[in-house]
Amino acid sequence: MKSWIYAVIGITVILFGCASSPPKPYWDNSEWVAALGAAVDSSMHYPLLEEADNGFPSFIATVQFTYISRQLTHIEIIKSTGSDYIDHYIARQIEAVQTAPYAYGSYAPVPHTFQLVINLKPSKNDFYDAIRYDLNKNKHYPTAAWTNKQQGWVMVKFDYRDGSVSNVKIIKSDASEIINEAVIEEFKTINLPQPPISLDLSGKTLHFTIVFCYLLNQGYCKIN
Repeated sequence: MKSWIYAVIGITVILFGCASSPPKPYWDNSEWVAALGAAVDSSMHYPLLEEADNGFPSFIATVQFTYISRQLTHIEIIKSTGSDYIDHYIARQIEAVQTAPYAYGSYAPVPHTFQLVINLKPSKNDFYDAIRYDLNKNKHYPTAAWTNKQQGWVMVKFDYRDGSVSNVKIIKSDASEIINEAVIEEFKTINLPQPPISLDLSGKTLHFTIVFCYLLNQGYCKIN
């Protein structure tokens, strides 16, 4: 009989102890904080189009913001990248984060302020996009093709190494011979950006396939 009473008392003490333990705020949960940092990092995109000509430098900033109901507000740059433009660029991307984790527990409605170090540097995909953008930005519509209202697309493959191109070949095209020849000529004088130091691509040969569209009017370039 006594053992049964002691068992009941023991369970009661355990339950009371659990009930009296204060709930842990979400900002004290290391896994939750890591998920928040990952959500911010995955939303950061390098400003490649503006920075390609500057050698793709890395930018580091310390940012402070308030979390409330999955929204990141009151964003402030505590330590600047050294560029007002990049600081503003980072702040806008943090404000647009859509994947912040849900807060939970009795502290869920409580806002909390966080600080994160942002290391903004180009990914390999950023660099590849910059090469494609640079090529399309600098292409010229052949005057003869424009005058004769010729249009179409040309798919080209080439090798890239440290800003230089080689082995340029047209692998598919629905454009005129004038446009095809103009594309090949473009590659003879093109200057492409050097690879970012952070990607360790110096001295390596990269393979690209890119489509050039020549349209008389703005529209969609349909590849078939």
